[in-house]
Amino acid sequence: MGTEMVKGSEVEVSSQEEGLKGAYFRALLEENTTMSGRKKVSVRYKTLLTDDGSSPLTEAVQQSLLRPVPPEEEYMDVVLEEGTVVDAYLRDGWWTGVIINKKLEDSNFLVCFDSPPDIIVFEKTNLRAHVVWTDPKWVRPDLKEVDKKTMFCPGRMVEVSSSVDKAEDAWFPAMLIKEIEVDGEKKFIVKDCNHEARPNTTVVPRRVRPQPPPPSSVEEKYTLMDRVEAFHGSVWRKGLVKEVRTGKRYKVFLVATKEEHFFSQSDVRPLKVWEDEAWHDVPKVIHTQM
Repeated sequence: MGTEMVKGSEVEVSSQEEGLKGAYFRALLEENTTMSGRKKVSVRYKTLLTDDGSSPLTEAVQQSLLRPVPPEEEYMDVVLEEGTVVDAYLRDGWWTGVIINKKLEDSNFLVCFDSPPDIIVFEKTNLRAHVVWTDPKWVRPDLKEVDKKTMFCPGRMVEVSSSVDKAEDAWFPAMLIKEIEVDGEKKFIVKDCNHEARPNTTVVPRRVRPQPPPPSSVEEKYTLMDRVEAFHGSVWRKGLVKEVRTGKRYKVFLVATKEEHFFSQSDVRPLKVWEDEAWHDVPKVIHTQM
């Protein structure tokens, strides 16, 4: 164990429970540690409660799972940038991840986690530079290389196909979390951007495509029988422009459901096809009979 810690000291405990593994939780020592480190010691958590929520959780843990609370001087002056290994405060504990992007417009950070795989946005106040306790000193890890060159790298905004009424492949906005291999087959873990409370989903590559390029102009106008995609029911669906109204509104016929709805300019975009790792335009419908 090395450095002894005394009863009443504030420590951090590394969890080994499934779903919490690797996270650190603040606790108070209920007894002194020992030089040998072989004996379990009792801790009382500061943020974890008993099952009935009536009192702080107390348990006996291996001394190897304990470390002192990292002193602020070890991480306060570290510049947070892409590749910085950080601890992020989440679900009452500190979870280790890597910054993969800094959102300059609001000073938030995208942090990528390995276990469980996820990418979450954090404010700077909920982050600290990660330091490793190698008794009796703290060590800062090197910057990690962040992949931003590949088409489907962690944190990339993509679209994922979702069968709607078993009649079409509609596409919902998502963030790519990680590429994995399952039984020798490549798959992607993705996060639904419309419903962030939903669990992340594992999908095959053919169900994932990059975000289409934006219209050539924000003021792009659509005409009758233009083939478009309209954002309806939280997904992009194929349609045809059936009517053009003032105020940049369009009546769009949804091909799969045979329904017609009005959409604002921002909820309509040109239909494009992703094929052979490139976007292709589709020809305009020249007949007027449905």
